[in-house]
Amino acid sequence: MEEERFKAEIFHVTQQVCNNTAAELRDSESRNVIVDELFCVGVTEMVWEQIRVLAKDIEDFAEHASRKTVQPQDVVLCCRRNEGLHEMMNDYQKEIIKSRKKRKENSP
Repeated sequence: MEEERFKAEIFHVTQQVCNNTAAELRDSESRNVIVDELFCVGVTEMVWEQIRVLAKDIEDFAEHASRKTVQPQDVVLCCRRNEGLHEMMNDYQKEIIKSRKKRKENSP
């Protein structure tokens, strides 16, 4: 049931993005772009499958490191083929580590 709700949310966001993009094209390029609902369903299925693959990869990285808990470095490792995303995730991971250290220093 949770999966159905999550997919419905993905569909809703996908439909919003597609409709907003179509509106931008109509406004900026005077093109009559109409988004078919079946297109949004297809994009939703692709996004869902990508999420499933990503989740499995992240779990596999944690397992390979002999851990049962996924760590931020597992997510960063999954992003290694996308340079911009990898850099952003790496920076975010460093920010989290720095924040945790500050909290430890400030706690009694």
